[in-house]
Formats: sequence, C-alpha cells, structure tokens
Amino acid sequence: MGDPLRLSKFLINTAVSRGVKLHHPARAVSVVTGETGTITGVKIVDLNTRNETTIPCTNLIVSAGPWTPQVFKEIFPSSEVSLPIGPLAGYSLVLRSPRYTLEHERVTHGGKSHAIFTTHPDSCGFCPEIFSREGGEIYIAGLNSWDIPLPSHAEGSRDLFDSNEIARLKDVSIRLMGKLADGSAESTDDVPNVDDLEILREGLCFRPVTSRGTPLVSKIGEQSLGGVRAQGGVYVAAGHGPWGISLSLGTGRVVAEMIQGVKTSADVSGLAV
Repeated sequence: MGDPLRLSKFLINTAVSRGVKLHHPARAVSVVTGETGTITGVKIVDLNTRNETTIPCTNLIVSAGPWTPQVFKEIFPSSEVSLPIGPLAGYSLVLRSPRYTLEHERVTHGGKSHAIFTTHPDSCGFCPEIFSREGGEIYIAGLNSWDIPLPSHAEGSRDLFDSNEIARLKDVSIRLMGKLADGSAESTDDVPNVDDLEILREGLCFRPVTSRGTPLVSKIGEQSLGGVRAQGGVYVAAGHGPWGISLSLGTGRVVAEMIQGVKTSADVSGLAV
C-alpha cells in the first residue's frame, strides 16, 4: 500500500516545481465576480497573517475532503445544492515489527506489499485492516466512529484524540502482530502476545463519505450556483470514503480531462451531483 504522506509531499513538490503556487494555510472565503456575475477569481485568506488575496480563475475545483460541503456553501451561499458528504473518523497506527524488517520487505517479499482485512479477534469490536508499507512499516486501522465532530481544520484532529481508542488499537496490534509468548503456538485471550512493536505514529483522520456510497466527481450546473455564472466551470471531486488516496490520481486526471473538454479516461457519469 502507498503512503499518503509520501504521495502528498511528492505531488506538492512536483506541482510547485512546475510553477504551481501553494497557499497554505489558507481558506477560500468567496468567489469574485465581474459586472455580468461571472466568476473571475477566488478570494482567500492567509490563516497566519489574515491577509486576503484574490486568485484569478476561470475553472474552479472544490475538493476539500469532508470539508467540501462547508467550502462550497461558503463560496456559493445562495446555492440550493447540498453536497451529501459526511465525515467518518478513523484511528490508525503506523508501526514496525521485528518480524517484518527491511530485509523481509526487500528479500523475502521482493518489495511487494500486503493487505489483511480481518474480523479477528472478535473481542475487539471492529474489523482491523492491516497494510505493509515501504520502509518496513505497517499500518493498522479499522477503528471508526461517526460520533466525533469534524474539526474546523485538519490539524484540529489532534485535540480530539481519545487515548482509550488508541489503546484499543494498540491492544489489537499486539494481539495480531506481537511476539508469541514462550512455548505458545498462537495468540489467545488466555495467553496474550508480548508487546515488542515500535509505534511510529498515531493518527485520527476524517474520511469524506457520501450518503449514496460513491464519490462526487462532476461539473456543477450553472443553474445550481445561486445566480453566479462560470466562464469555465465549477467542479466537485470528493466523497471517496477511505479510498481517497488510492483514487486520487485517477480522479485528478478525469477532472483535468473534464476541464479540457476531452473524453474522460473513465466513465464518471454516474458520479454526478
């Protein structure tokens, strides 16, 4: 499985090297229109300096994960469109194990990654998902919640960590990947594994999930922009659930093709708003 952090850094660095200007941290606050009501730019505010800047644009893509509905409503306040995207919170751990080292990754498995989806152990109360990653790392997740409120920005998730939930995930990690007790052939409730795992990172992220179960990847009709006109187009790309990173590159290509007016590489007609 790919590493979202590494992929994101690669994409940002590549885009910046090609002349793309990154505004971060920043928030889009409104669209700017000309005399005819046509969008000419987007006004953003720098969250550090509070300075406002207007970025000229003819095509606008709203792709802000679980924050997409709020962003769309803020920049198109008169629109009656309600994007059916909600936040699904999920805890995760990135760890290392003596039983999956760089040598195992490169020699034993030839650089191939692995994924495990399991319902074991029953006592954990959720379905663990485990993925090997480049660098001898292991990612475990599957402990989700609809009850955690979406923070105003992604960094705010740090303030919402529940140490008890992280402890649950650590316990399951030890049960599934810890060292077997001396003389034991398997891990059981009565004979637990020994904790010899190295925890690298603890995570709490919010995935954008739609009520229909499929993402929104489409152009939004001008009649749905609340009286605002678009010289090019307004597009939405969000709602991929827990598979956003896996589908991100393909989604980006398809949206770029939509803007260019060429045949898309995939049929996304069923993903319209």
